[in-house]
Amino acid sequence: MNSSWLSLYAREGERPQGDEGPFSALTSRAESFRIMESGARFDLIVFGCGLSGVAVAREAALEGAQVILIDPAYPGANASSWRDSIVREMRGSPWSLVRSARALRHAVVSLAPHLAIARRCDLSVNRGLGARLASRSVRTIARSLGKGRGVADIPDIEERSLIRELALAARQEGVFVLGATTPAYVERDVESGTFRVAVRDLLSEQQVVVQGGGLFVDPTFAHPVASRIGTPITRLSQEGTPHLIVVCSVRERGEPDRVRHFDLSNGSIGVVCELRPGVVEVSLLDVGMMADTSSLGELAQQLCEASGYVFVDEISRRRAGRRYGGRVAVENRRGILIPHESSPWLLETVLQRTKRFIEGDGSERRVRRALPGEWRQGERDEFITMARHAGVPEHTISLALERWRGRVRYLSEIERAWEEVCPGVLRGEIALAVVSDQVATLEDLLFGSLGLHTIPGWRAMIAPIAAALAETGAVAHEKLDLERVSAAMSAV
Repeated sequence: MNSSWLSLYAREGERPQGDEGPFSALTSRAESFRIMESGARFDLIVFGCGLSGVAVAREAALEGAQVILIDPAYPGANASSWRDSIVREMRGSPWSLVRSARALRHAVVSLAPHLAIARRCDLSVNRGLGARLASRSVRTIARSLGKGRGVADIPDIEERSLIRELALAARQEGVFVLGATTPAYVERDVESGTFRVAVRDLLSEQQVVVQGGGLFVDPTFAHPVASRIGTPITRLSQEGTPHLIVVCSVRERGEPDRVRHFDLSNGSIGVVCELRPGVVEVSLLDVGMMADTSSLGELAQQLCEASGYVFVDEISRRRAGRRYGGRVAVENRRGILIPHESSPWLLETVLQRTKRFIEGDGSERRVRRALPGEWRQGERDEFITMARHAGVPEHTISLALERWRGRVRYLSEIERAWEEVCPGVLRGEIALAVVSDQVATLEDLLFGSLGLHTIPGWRAMIAPIAAALAETGAVAHEKLDLERVSAAMSAV
């Protein structure tokens, strides 16, 4: 690190903690606020637990900086799959699709190869010689992701899982990651060039003022920041309209496309993707552009039928949204870094350009450290053996592996981890979510960590899971509002 503002408060000689004793090294939410109240200072304050925010926070921490990351929701609350973004590129030139697929593959391989997916997708919308060559190129790119993926067309990654892992990895490096918090105001110290930020806890309404050398505003941060510094840090100028994600229970009819997209009215797009056998996710992109949004559930059903499935029932629906800037850049507003990105897979570029501002010398040196969810040799087989020995059903084992991947190794540190709270959910998973993901509300647990909204019959599972979460003491009893959660998971 050199003389940039990012090295103002980093303690001399202190190195990142990494993955050594992950739980013992993590700072709890309550402890984080106690440290902040004691006058802690930070090199970087990050607004927004989106992909860019958690990635930049982790990168800075790997270089030894003191970082705090705040967000009104839980990490990855507005994330959706990258395939929804890459499908947008199909509407442009065929070679735009190829460039996007290459950039996505590079991001996946360099950041999280264990999360790489490749899915068969309908590319027939692009016709002509150029389109056929582009489609063949995309298949080659997807095939290069690894063994067993050669039948697919589009590389993909589940963005929520990546954000969760990056958030945990950042915490392992000493970053304070605080969901359910928001900046009450930002004030600039003219003499020192640093910032004072009033951080408000949305759960307790407690407010604490911290000082930071610089600010980073994630492009997905949707809440305006009240400013006292004369430089507006509000909503970014370009904002994508919300998407609607509908999860449906289906039966196969023939050989359906695992991913298929449809051009809908007024320029919006529909994407149908199989999550697991019998469950598909319908993404309705840019629904704000549609003239009539009153029958979106019926539209999702029609898209399922058009993709080769027999619609059975709607499991859940949620809103998601991501901001898209008109260019790839990192704007420096008097020490406040605001990235602009046209697609989420351009994260690598955002990281590099942010580090140029941070380091001041154009360096793009990166510290490579495995994410918590990456498997070590033999761990997957060892976990399956232990779970079977403990009497865990095969279906629950599959769901736990899908949710946590390599992070299931941490279940061995948790008492009564193998007990099923309800079919498909282990007691240890709830404790893991509390410690690893720092869940602050029942919605955090259901939407973020467990992905319960993708499991048929989830309504019957909420009550026992809420009771198990209450036993941990991590969430106040009055915050476990079952009716509110049930309404939120069914709302448009």
